[in-house]
Amino acid sequence: MSAPPPLAAAVLARLAVAGGEPVTVDEVARDVWGVAPARRGDRVAVQKRVLMLRRLFDQGSGDGSGMIVTEPGRVSTYRLALRSDQVDLWRFQELVRDARRLPPASAVAGLSHALDLWRGRPLQDVEGYEFADGTITRLRALHETAQRELARAHTAVGDDAAALAVTERLAESLPEDLALDLTVSELRSRVREEGAVLARHHFPGMRTSVSLVSGDLLHQSDADLVIGFTDTFDTVTDDRVIHRDSLQGQLLHSLFGGDRKRLDGQLRRELRHVPAVSVESRSDKRLGKLTRYPVGTIVTLWADEQQIFGVAYSRMGNDLAARSSPQDLAHGMERLWEHTARHGWRRPVAIGLVGAGLARVEGLGPQESLATVVRSFLARSRIGTVSPELRLVVRPDAIAGVGPTLFAKFLREQEDGATIEGPARIRRSPPACPCTTEGPRRPTAPGSTTMPSRP
Repeated sequence: MSAPPPLAAAVLARLAVAGGEPVTVDEVARDVWGVAPARRGDRVAVQKRVLMLRRLFDQGSGDGSGMIVTEPGRVSTYRLALRSDQVDLWRFQELVRDARRLPPASAVAGLSHALDLWRGRPLQDVEGYEFADGTITRLRALHETAQRELARAHTAVGDDAAALAVTERLAESLPEDLALDLTVSELRSRVREEGAVLARHHFPGMRTSVSLVSGDLLHQSDADLVIGFTDTFDTVTDDRVIHRDSLQGQLLHSLFGGDRKRLDGQLRRELRHVPAVSVESRSDKRLGKLTRYPVGTIVTLWADEQQIFGVAYSRMGNDLAARSSPQDLAHGMERLWEHTARHGWRRPVAIGLVGAGLARVEGLGPQESLATVVRSFLARSRIGTVSPELRLVVRPDAIAGVGPTLFAKFLREQEDGATIEGPARIRRSPPACPCTTEGPRRPTAPGSTTMPSRP
């Protein structure tokens, strides 16, 4: 449905703020045109805009004539005969009201849905109209309440990162609220704490769970670690072949104490039965190792009591740039879970944010990469247990790019085996103002068209 002209949009807004109750033609003329008492010409002007709205509704849905009901009487009245889910203004208020009565986990879903309906200023097309002032004030207060309640619900279910994201946005709009600033500081401290669980979902049917954790992958001493390698299994951390601060660089210096000879010795033993794909010449590859192994090759390494699974999911170019694709990543993960199911000790398996460093996965961002890892893990877990827990470990400074709330929603969707089409995407629902009439949507109270001054 196309957006109605300004005066028709104002008439629609007047009917919407009535909440489904009848409004007389004289009340519409008074509140939109500012005339009282209404004369015959004023009533005709109202009727013309109602007819225009009915035609617009018919154009969009085929049954628009029933959306604005005329109730005859001494003075004709109009009523917006729609369900609450057809008017964002009504739906927003209903969702917030209902969510405040629910337990925390359910409240998160309801309040998140309500806030997804909010875009821009409420009833912005009729700002300054007296009939809209009270509703606008109530909506703004309800919007603030919904954000506070959502932050509390996230905290109650242990998702401090999601609570922080909501509270930070609210604090930006309320700079004078010192208590809110204190809450933001406390949440930031908790989120940055080592080992903070940002999201967790149990899959009883597969006897496993998936967790998103803030921290350092190499500090997960109770878990088997997953470290990504290139197809050449390079180990030189001189910042030309491998950057010292990369996960491979940290593996060498933190877990192997910088003893590259010991790490290379283990790699040679693990790779001795793996057929090489090719051997580069030194003239083509001036630094690093020359033998290439298949993408998806898995090695098992040991650093004291710490078991490490190395997976080759990228290719080291002769220009010393590591490259990977979504297909390479998916294949590497499939091989990893098969290897883990056969050779793991049924401990938690911890993996970092794949492709977050120099070895980018072409076309995949942080959310998509994590979704690829989770999908492959659950696919193998449906065949047989791989590990009691897949632990996705994200550095505190990378949490924002992951989106813990969206990730938690994605995990819930996997309960029934749902999949994500194409590259593993966690999709954001487009926001909508609880009072717009934009685009070919079901009718809502108007929001984004520009209102003229009153005639």
